[in-house]
Amino acid sequence: MACLDAGHAVDRGPGLVFRPDRGESGGGVLYHYFYTSRALSPFPGIVDFDILRAAWAYNQANGIGGYLLRTRDTYFQWLEGPKTQLDSLMARIGRDPRHEDVAILLEGPLAARNFANWVMGYHELTEEETGRLAAPGAQTPPTDAVLDLLREKARLRLG
Repeated sequence: MACLDAGHAVDRGPGLVFRPDRGESGGGVLYHYFYTSRALSPFPGIVDFDILRAAWAYNQANGIGGYLLRTRDTYFQWLEGPKTQLDSLMARIGRDPRHEDVAILLEGPLAARNFANWVMGYHELTEEETGRLAAPGAQTPPTDAVLDLLREKARLRLG
């Protein structure tokens, strides 16, 4: 799948990424949300591209960054930026009809960005990667395992 890098399409394997060409905007407390939700669209699908296209524009204009992981039926998303802008974005996400059952796994202030080079990164998890997240007897993968995989994918994309 084609990737977007600094506004230009490049082929880097599965997923879509975008690195901002300019610094962040907005002020206030640097904050983060990490949430999961149940996807209502087929996997893989054009709906995810529509989500990313809107995220790139909104996030860059509002000093927000993050990374979105997609399994067959679940989204995991890390968002970071000014708290006021993130709160507005989370309200929009909660109303978005393309997913349901939004559950915040982590939130709080940040000393520094974890994904400073990303307006919104994206990766479709393979069945093997999804299997790495499975925890015996758990309906939801452990948060630390998902975050580790998210960081790994972001690091590989920047490589």
